[in-house]
Amino acid sequence: MDIDTFLKKLSQDGITDVKMEQNNNNITIVLQNDDTKIEINDKTTHILCDNKPSFRLKLRDLLLQCIQSF
Repeated sequence: MDIDTFLKKLSQDGITDVKMEQNNNNITIVLQNDDTKIEINDKTTHILCDNKPSFRLKLRDLLLQCIQSF
């Protein structure tokens, strides 16, 4: 997954409160204002979101645009 592209897409979508942590092959992205956490590793991606389902779907679509292969 191209993380830089994903972060740019978040910014273009108006999501600017992004905090990213990287530990080996695990990446955690926290969207502080939206109470959302995205966990990414080599094999899985999880969106943990208490917001509206439409926000989660928007994040999913942005992620799918950045995945290089399935």
